[in-house]
Amino acid sequence: MLGEDAAIFTDQLYSAKKQKVIVTIDFGTSEFGFAFAFTKPGERLDPRADVFSNRPWPGTHGGKTATAIVMKEDDSGKWEVLSIGEQAVLAVSNMRPTDRKKHFFVRHFKMQLYEPTTNVRLMIKDSHSSIKLKAVDVIGGLLGHIKGASLKQVRLATRATINEDDILWVVTVPAIWREGAKKLMREAAETGGLIRSGNSASLLFALEPEAASMWCLTNSQLAAEKGNTIVVADCGGGTIDVTVHTIVDASETTVKEAVPCGGGDFGSHEINKQFFKLMNDVVGRLAISEFEKKHPAVWVELENAWEKAKCTFTGSENTAVTLPSEIARHFERNCADYNKMHSGNFVIEDDRLYIQPADMMKLFAPAIQTTVAYIRDTSIPLKEPLCHLLLAQSLGLIAKAGKAALSKASLKVMERLKMSLSRMASATETAVASGPRAAAASARVAGPRESLRRTRYPADGVDAVLLNPPSNDKQHIRPAV
Repeated sequence: MLGEDAAIFTDQLYSAKKQKVIVTIDFGTSEFGFAFAFTKPGERLDPRADVFSNRPWPGTHGGKTATAIVMKEDDSGKWEVLSIGEQAVLAVSNMRPTDRKKHFFVRHFKMQLYEPTTNVRLMIKDSHSSIKLKAVDVIGGLLGHIKGASLKQVRLATRATINEDDILWVVTVPAIWREGAKKLMREAAETGGLIRSGNSASLLFALEPEAASMWCLTNSQLAAEKGNTIVVADCGGGTIDVTVHTIVDASETTVKEAVPCGGGDFGSHEINKQFFKLMNDVVGRLAISEFEKKHPAVWVELENAWEKAKCTFTGSENTAVTLPSEIARHFERNCADYNKMHSGNFVIEDDRLYIQPADMMKLFAPAIQTTVAYIRDTSIPLKEPLCHLLLAQSLGLIAKAGKAALSKASLKVMERLKMSLSRMASATETAVASGPRAAAASARVAGPRESLRRTRYPADGVDAVLLNPPSNDKQHIRPAV
């Protein structure tokens, strides 16, 4: 454990006179959302009772929406944000090709910040054209809209007057991000109006696996005892981030970092890459490239169709993906030869690609294998026995609607990890940590070093290993704070 002089934020620090509200933003590769809590001087925050999730975004049924943005250049040459989230995706899907050329659209762009050379001068390219804009302006535009939505909901939830200076902002970032990416995010936050200057203390970064770990430990039925070692793998859309904590004091639930946080860029978007590699291999890279350039709106629909198919894959039934007619014709023409060469069983009927479970698992395999290998290798140096293994977000493959259930891929990860770590683990569990709520749970201990090297959890124990953490949708008028 770090020394007592390690600088950390505690309830008393940020529950002081300056800030009345904590707003956390889960800025994910695939989706984003936010949560908020009113500070209570002298009291700990209860992650269940005191943390409020954002209301459903337009076009969604939950608290998160697509990490996407549409911008348009005005007469002065400035690019203005038109829409974000699922509304941005829908807007592009409905654009005529001639109109699409006048707009900037991008989604899943967070991973561009993972590059080692990332700095504040980074440019982000339109998903389907040659237009490039400054990453600071694109992300700043997105954060600015999130700020507006969160302020509106915060003010509806209290009679008290809430000014912008009353808010402590917490943004989640991958453990594998370098300082250049974090600096860019700070400038983007300034551009979006969250803070007045890049070095403001009103913005903290919470490492994603640390936030997931805190949520799991404060909201689970783990029989955590002194000396227990817990591995939490935050399996998201872009990255897999892993944190390892050892319980130091069970009564105070104080933990120390057993292995430095780490991870890699092998989240569920690796599965997307495998699908579109299949498209290139069967249809032809040139044909696919030309189609994407000529029909960007239709291409977005194909991406959406695949995302839906991926997230609802059960492991026991065929998966159907609707293809654009032109792509379907190319695929059907070459499908038989591809099946013979690769022992596949792909079928095209009525412009729908039918993928059998075995072929679907082949698309999942690289991401699963890399995830299993990384978690196993991370666990090997442990001096203490591994007691609990938690998967947070389940590779980003939990169904977005209907009854929450673990995906086939997540079960495969757990199955293989149990075999790989059977000699080290006395218990292997699975949990899904809700992004912004998990970040809110971690906010009270995030330090200026933007790392949770020493963490104190509420002493009231842990109470559920959750497949789907409950959403606190209470938006009633609260007493003045």
